[in-house]
Amino acid sequence: METLLKAENICKKYNGISVIDNFSIDAKECESIAIIGPSGAGKSTLLHILSGLDYYDSGNIDYPKASIKSSTHLRTKYFGFIYQFHFLIDELTVLENILVASNWNHEEYALSLLKRFKLLDKKDSLPYALSGGQKQRVAIIRGLINFPKILFADEPTGNLDHETSKIIQDEILDLVKEYFMTAIIATHDLEFAHKMDRIIEIGSDDT
Repeated sequence: METLLKAENICKKYNGISVIDNFSIDAKECESIAIIGPSGAGKSTLLHILSGLDYYDSGNIDYPKASIKSSTHLRTKYFGFIYQFHFLIDELTVLENILVASNWNHEEYALSLLKRFKLLDKKDSLPYALSGGQKQRVAIIRGLINFPKILFADEPTGNLDHETSKIIQDEILDLVKEYFMTAIIATHDLEFAHKMDRIIEIGSDDT
């Protein structure tokens, strides 16, 4: 398998305090990777750096298979991101919340995913009418809408009950395999982590 993301010796400090210290990763096509570590270990910061949402102080990150490497292109065409909090826009319907992430493209694909996640009847609903699990499924679909090569997920089920978490975790990993994505997922759930191809642990001394 070819490398899609290669990071070497990434370092990041906030106010002189080391958050990420000499982190390296070589993520292959169709590989699922769990990033584990306790709260405050820098998991969210690391995902933000790898996906171009945050800067780093030293090291190097390359995306060998990306044809265009501008940060905007990578975020919109090469990456998908699922946040711990769904961050849906209250004034937009479920379908609109998904399509706004694709510049209003891929409606047919969005509808097919809504059907798969048993949310098709909610496509015209506003977020307030959804349960927590439903909102997170919408956020997952939003992260997939641009057919990303690399899917980043930051504690994607951290705010859900145990039963709903397990269902959504399996749904994410099934979609990763089905669409031949690479997934880098930060999680504190070791059961979830052990379902992935590889686990990388980051230190517990950071904040």
